[in-house]
Amino acid sequence: MFPTPAADMGFRMFEFCSKLTHVPGMTGYGTAPPAGIMNSMQQTFKSCSVFDGDVSSWDVSTATSFLGTFDSCLLFNQDIDTWNVGNGLDFSHMFSEASLFDQPLNSWNVTKGKTFAYMFYKAQAFNKPLNNWTLTALNADPVDKAGLDQMFRLAGSFNQDLSGWCVSAFAGVPSLFASDSALNAGNYPDWGTCP
Repeated sequence: MFPTPAADMGFRMFEFCSKLTHVPGMTGYGTAPPAGIMNSMQQTFKSCSVFDGDVSSWDVSTATSFLGTFDSCLLFNQDIDTWNVGNGLDFSHMFSEASLFDQPLNSWNVTKGKTFAYMFYKAQAFNKPLNNWTLTALNADPVDKAGLDQMFRLAGSFNQDLSGWCVSAFAGVPSLFASDSALNAGNYPDWGTCP
């Protein structure tokens, strides 16, 4: 049974559970926490190297941090496009080193997101469109202009068109934005503009 909601419910919930393959059944809840309880998804599954459980039904609508949620989840490749991440502020490291992850995320509302640094760092398989993403908060209040640093660095497959992204707050390419990745320069956002 899940405990009473706390300000950081979900924070590092299964972090370093290296043998966790799925979320075990929980009496009365199945495998999904009750609505409104997950206030943070920060490092929830970090370093759960063999985890590939179905968490698509989780209600994460109250979570503000997705920092490192699936960081180093080497086998994770589940569809979470239906997640409501609309309150998310921090998406940094979310799929860093999630080597096999290649699922759609284009329907996500990331308008409140302020940092996406390292989000797909070393996410070797990921190559899904993100052209529907709107970076409203990031442009209004970029965190030391580092909000997109190394976002796709070493992402060996990613080569999707990002030219429609509004990146007016960034005069030039953020640090190592997509270095050593498959992203063709013609698919980069048009830095300093808002198409």
